[in-house]
Amino acid sequence: MPMMTTTRTTGTRMMVELRPSSSRGWEPKGQKKGKAPEKVVHPYSRKAAYLAREEIRLNKKERQKNEKATRLTSVGEKLLWFQGQLEADKTIYSKKDACDIIEKYLHRFDSELEQIELVNGIKGRQGRLHGARETVIKQTIERERALYEGNGFEIPDIINAKQLKTFREWTGDLKKLPNIKLRLLSNKGLDKMKEEDEEKAEDGEEDDKQDEEEEEKDDADDLLNPPKGQKKGKAPEKVVHPYSRKAAYLAREEIRLNKKERQKNEKATRLTSVGEKLLWFQGQLEADKTIYSKKDACDIIEKYLHRFDSELEQIELVNGIKGRQGRLHGARETVIKQTIERERALYEGNGFEIPDIINAKQLKTFREWTGDLKKLPNIKLRLLSNKGLDKMKEEDEEKAEDGEEDDKQDEEEEEKDDADD
Repeated sequence: MPMMTTTRTTGTRMMVELRPSSSRGWEPKGQKKGKAPEKVVHPYSRKAAYLAREEIRLNKKERQKNEKATRLTSVGEKLLWFQGQLEADKTIYSKKDACDIIEKYLHRFDSELEQIELVNGIKGRQGRLHGARETVIKQTIERERALYEGNGFEIPDIINAKQLKTFREWTGDLKKLPNIKLRLLSNKGLDKMKEEDEEKAEDGEEDDKQDEEEEEKDDADDLLNPPKGQKKGKAPEKVVHPYSRKAAYLAREEIRLNKKERQKNEKATRLTSVGEKLLWFQGQLEADKTIYSKKDACDIIEKYLHRFDSELEQIELVNGIKGRQGRLHGARETVIKQTIERERALYEGNGFEIPDIINAKQLKTFREWTGDLKKLPNIKLRLLSNKGLDKMKEEDEEKAEDGEEDDKQDEEEEEKDDADD
C-alpha cells in the first residue's frame, strides 16, 4: 500500500506521520467518508443505565404535569361554583355567611342522588343503576364533610374585601389561579356562636356582666383553694420565647402538618377527578363486547373529547340573544376550552390515559369496578395516541378496496366458468 509521509516540527523535535495514500479512495486525515452507523448500546453498560434513568425521569415529569393540570381543573370548577353564589351588591361576607355557602356546596349533589333513588325505586328492577356514580358522590361528600368539621374546608377568601374583589374579577383562566387567595373554614365554634347570639338577645348585657363577675370570683376561689391533689400556687405554663428552639420546633411541626394535610387533599381531589373520568368510560362499554381494538378505543376517546359540545352550544345560544350586554358563563366557557385543548394536546402527543380496555383481563376487572376510589389501583391504565391512526385507516381502506377488486375478479371468473360449462 503506498504511504505518504508528512513532517511536523514541534520545538526542537521533528515528528513524522504516515497516512494512507488517497490513490485507493482513502480520504485525507480529518475527513470522514459517509456517516458511521450508531453504535448499539449494550444492555448492561453505563449508557444503557443512564438512558433508562432518563426515560423514568421524563415519564415522571409528564405524569406530574398531567396530575397538576387535573388538580387545577378541579379547583377551577369548584371556584366557579362559589363565584356563581356571590351576590352582586355585597362587598364583604362574614364567617357565618361563608359557612352557609359551604353548606350549599356540600348539598350540591342532592338532586342527582334523588334522581338515582327514583330510577332504582321502580318495582321489578333487577340490579342497581348508576351504582358507581352514587358511590363516588357519597365518598366525595363524606370527605368534604370531614374536612369542614375538622381542620377546615378550603374556599376563596370572600371574608377579605380586597380578595373578594379579585375573585369577582376572575374570568376562569386557570393560569391566573395563583392570584386568588384561599382560606380554610371550619364549622367548629359555629354552633357556639349561634347559642351566644341567642343568649345575648334573650338575657341582655346585664346578665352577661353578672356571669363575668361570677366567673372571676370562681377563678379567684380556685387559685386560693385548689382541688385536692393539686399543689397550692402552681405556676401557669411557661410562655414559649419566640426565638427559642422550642418555638422553632413548633413552627416546623405546624408547617409539616399543614403540608401533609394539603397533600392529602390534593390526592383526594385527583382521585375524585380520575374516578369520574373512569365512570364515563365505563358507561361507554358495550355489554356483549369482550375486547376492544386500538381503533375502537380511539373512537371512545374522540367521544370523550367532545363531551362538552352540548354545554358549549347552550352557552352560545344564551349569549347569541340580541341586545345582551356582556357574556354570560364566560368563566365556565374558558375552563372548558382550556381542558379540551390540554386533553387534545395529550391525545395527539405522548398519549391520553384511559383504562386498559384493549386487554381482555383488564377489561373484565374494569367492568367489575363499582366506583370505589379505594380500589382505583386495581384498574390498569394505558396511554393511547392518535399517531398512526390515519395510516391504519388508510390500510383498512386499501384492504377494503383490494377485497372489492378480488370479489369482482372472483365473480368474473365464476361467470366465465359458467359460460364455458
